[in-house]
Formats: sequence, structure tokens, C-alpha cells
Amino acid sequence: MTSLTGRIDLHMHTTVSDGTDSPEGILDKVRSAGLALFSVTDHDAVKGCRIIQALLTPDDPAFLTGVEFSCKDEEGKYNILIVGMDKQANLADVTMIVSVSTYDNSITVMQIPRDTMITTGVATNKINAQYSSFVSNAYHSGDRNSYRTALDNYARLLEKSLCIKIHNAVMVTVEGLVDIVD
Repeated sequence: MTSLTGRIDLHMHTTVSDGTDSPEGILDKVRSAGLALFSVTDHDAVKGCRIIQALLTPDDPAFLTGVEFSCKDEEGKYNILIVGMDKQANLADVTMIVSVSTYDNSITVMQIPRDTMITTGVATNKINAQYSSFVSNAYHSGDRNSYRTALDNYARLLEKSLCIKIHNAVMVTVEGLVDIVD
């Protein structure tokens, strides 16, 4: 594990969205400020991050690619929840939201780390275990399609937590997800 000390800024916007500085300008300011870690979080776009990544040198501060999803649905934009499920434990080991824009023909992927903490009144606070709780609740209430019901409830939880509309959701096994990625 890498140790990091120094100042950080994890919320900057470039002219790709509503920022006042180009990606190159942001990088110049970050270098001048002596930051140890920074992230660009343009609205609904990672183009600024890609530009910065291409300009980074080994002496530059650590960089995290980010994106700030819009909290309101726009025509021509679709958010799809993809859940990679561990079948043995009923845990959502992979949670990704894929945002597809027909307006600018772009695709943005946000992965939610499996151990992300969330407070919902369920016994566990980890996001991946929320799905398991939804499966259990649906199954014990006699739901014949407990996995689908759990997926719908998981999508509603993420919609509420992230202030986005999820238009579709799909569940695959972790093994199936590996096949998709590879």
C-alpha cells in the first residue's frame, strides 16, 4: 500500500463541463499548488480526465479519475445498473452504473467499491451486503422471483443514494462479468 502525505483536492471541474480552466490549466495549477493527490470530477464526462492522464509525468501528483453524475435525468441519457453477484453468498461483489448518452455518443462507467458504507437501517452497513438483505427479505416474504425483486430494490437504493434515475438493471455472476470484461 502506498503512503501519501500532503494536500489533496478531489473535486475539480474543467471546461469539459462547467469549470473555468482547461484540463491543461488544471494540471498547471495542481503542479503550482504542490498537491499530493487530485481528481477531476467533470459533470457526466471523463474526457478531461483522459486529457490529464495523457499529460501526467512520473513527477506529478497522484491522480484519480472521477465523474460527477447529473442528479436529474436528461433526454437521451440512460443509466444501467450492472451487478456482479457472488452466488454462494448472495453478495453484490461488483456494482457498476453505466451511463449511456445518445446525445454525444458517450459511455461513462462508475464502479461502487463493494465495501462502501451505507446506512439504511439494515444490519450491515456495506453496500454489497444490502443486495443480500434484499434477496433474503424477498425470499422470506414468499416472492417467487426474489433475485429480480432484490435487484429492483437495490436499484432504488442506489437511485436514492446517488440522486440519479436507473433505467435498467442487470445481474450477472461474477464469472459472467469476467467473461464480459475480458
